[in-house]
Amino acid sequence: MEYKSFVPIRKNLFAAFLFVLLLIPEVVFALNGLEKQLNYKISFQTDLPASYFNLGNTAFISGDYEQAVENYTIAIRYKPDFAEAYYWRGKAFVYLKRYPQAIYDYNQAINIDPTFSDAYYQRGLIYTITKNYPQAINDYSKAIELNPTNPSYYYSRGNAYISSKNYNMAINDLSLAINLKPGFDKAYLSRGVAYGLLGEYNKAIIDYTSAIYLNPYAANSYYNRGLSYYSLQNYNQAIDDFTYAILLKPDYALAYLGRGVVYSAMGNYNAALSDFTNAILLDSSNALAYYNRGVAYSNIGNRNDASKDFDKACDLNNNLCTLEQALIRLN
Repeated sequence: MEYKSFVPIRKNLFAAFLFVLLLIPEVVFALNGLEKQLNYKISFQTDLPASYFNLGNTAFISGDYEQAVENYTIAIRYKPDFAEAYYWRGKAFVYLKRYPQAIYDYNQAINIDPTFSDAYYQRGLIYTITKNYPQAINDYSKAIELNPTNPSYYYSRGNAYISSKNYNMAINDLSLAINLKPGFDKAYLSRGVAYGLLGEYNKAIIDYTSAIYLNPYAANSYYNRGLSYYSLQNYNQAIDDFTYAILLKPDYALAYLGRGVVYSAMGNYNAALSDFTNAILLDSSNALAYYNRGVAYSNIGNRNDASKDFDKACDLNNNLCTLEQALIRLN
């Protein structure tokens, strides 16, 4: 019996990518406002709170976030209404993964200055990290209300909408981000994900291609375009994209998994086995890699190894305790 149903793969690969994607704003935009910070540094040179604030800035830029927190705390002690100090201490807490403290500091910054759009935005990023998407969307919306020309706000709200499965709203926001910043490669990438999740693979490919044109070194863009080509059964181009993603990022387990799925769909089970094994070596917790390697083993008649892989997939993800697994055990 052959096991060629790759429906779970298609759905779960998209879901797996979204987790990677939604980490991007946490990293890419965490340093937004450095120019504002440095300008602030220049304008405060004569009082004690500003001096400690500047020391905090220096520590922050050098990556010493504990020292930054200490200096910002002293600045706040001398000036309890120092909104910028609360804001930057909150950002330092984010790097330290101390999210409750960061939220407290952003709350304080907002209470002191209700027009502080970046404080709403940064708090929204924490809610995104902690998967509180409705609250994240509320904060991004407030930031947009206060500053409707910042493309990062629309981009991050668009990603939160994707995570909330509100793909059309995501497309609207990401389109606004692109209109405000035509070279915004990550917004094209995210909009492509939204189109892909709606099954509009040709539109997704157009956006991924734009993202690649703007940034040809982003492995995620090739990986996602490969998914869309696979969904359209354009297997050769899918393999090309997954291969290029691997060249750019040799430890890209999902790209090996995706390429293995395509090889399986083409009947090239030996190549598929090699890719699934590489995916497992890179990420031993990936249930789909075990599941699909089990499918490939079954297709070449190796039922013993297939059964082992189905067992492992089932252990890692109960949703993969499938009828195929039961049948292969009976045989």
